Amino acid sequence: MHTMVATEDIEEVKILKARFDTFDEEMGANQDKVVVVTQLASQLVSSEHPNCAEVTDRERHLKDRWDVLMALRGVADEKKDVLQLARDINAWHIDAQETAAWIRDNEKPVESTDELGNDLGGIITLRRRLGGLERDMAAIEARRRDVLHAEADRLSKAKLSEAPAIREKADNIFF
Repeated sequence: MHTMVATEDIEEVKILKARFDTFDEEMGANQDKVVVVTQLASQLVSSEHPNCAEVTDRERHLKDRWDVLMALRGVADEKKDVLQLARDINAWHIDAQETAAWIRDNEKPVESTDELGNDLGGIITLRRRLGGLERDMAAIEARRRDVLHAEADRLSKAKLSEAPAIREKADNIFF
């Protein structure tokens, strides 16, 4: 668990997160079994079973091992949070790149308006392009404001070491 480190590879982060999720599921499934075994051991001890000492030793051994696993689960939960943050940061960078590409794609129709001319057909085409551009820019602004900017703030606060890179990329997209 201690050697599993979040990387910048989103696929690797997904795999590690799936491993932690599986571990968490197995812990949940086995917790019920531990409770049942503990109850059965208590019943055997209270009914003065002939192997009472052995039952008590095995119950103590089970509890000790379970306590170790529960401590490991705490470490796993912390690692899972780190992995989730790494996944969120990777996803944010991908969204930011896609938004920047979307903006660049919208520059092309504007740059190619020179060849349209000043006749009626050229003006109608220009108006149609600008109408599409206006709709796209409204969608880009909404995405920038509602998703990317808010997420950049959250991620910058959550992982200070990534804050400069996030801020730089955000500033390049937002302004």
